[in-house]
Amino acid sequence: MHDDNELNEEECGHLAVHPGDGLINHLAQKWQKCFRFNSPSHTADSLMPIVNRPLPAAACQSGFTLLGLLFLIAIMGMSVAAAGTLWHTASQRQKEQELLFAGDQYRQAIESFWNMPLPTGTPRRLPKNFDELIQDPRFPQTVRHLRRIYPDPMTRSAEWGVVKAQDGGIAGVYSLSEGEPFRKANFPSAYRAFDDQPAYSDWKFVFCAPG
Repeated sequence: MHDDNELNEEECGHLAVHPGDGLINHLAQKWQKCFRFNSPSHTADSLMPIVNRPLPAAACQSGFTLLGLLFLIAIMGMSVAAAGTLWHTASQRQKEQELLFAGDQYRQAIESFWNMPLPTGTPRRLPKNFDELIQDPRFPQTVRHLRRIYPDPMTRSAEWGVVKAQDGGIAGVYSLSEGEPFRKANFPSAYRAFDDQPAYSDWKFVFCAPG
């Protein structure tokens, strides 16, 4: 008896493609009969080219997950960079406020040193150094014009630039930082000259002694 699932030798030897038949389906059916591919897993679809098969759902899901992860990392990187910039700006502005405070403390101390009523016969002068602002040597008792030696907030150093008067005394101080200020305007009236200055070293806190 002839089995429809079997092909004779001639049919198996000549797997011709009939016009109008789908090439892939036709070949799959022929080979299925020749080699008894009766398993449901061996269908015409299993012989389709891999490039024509749809990707499994798991593979698609994995691809979207990786893409989402890369996108998240990019967003986090930009957020960290933005936060770093904001922190740097805020920190710099805070240092500017500290510089304005410390510089003004020195200017006021120098002014106090100059204006202090003196014992008879003591010549009026400007301080020779910062220590004289902490302890005025012109008096036997303790007289302070400055609470403490303030460091330069921009350099974190105790060293300041000093503005010398003609007699060699200290008339003012300024930061040694050459950094560019964020603040360009709206300074206190005593420091209007700081407007649009290109560097912190141009912020000079000076007491102008009379005469």
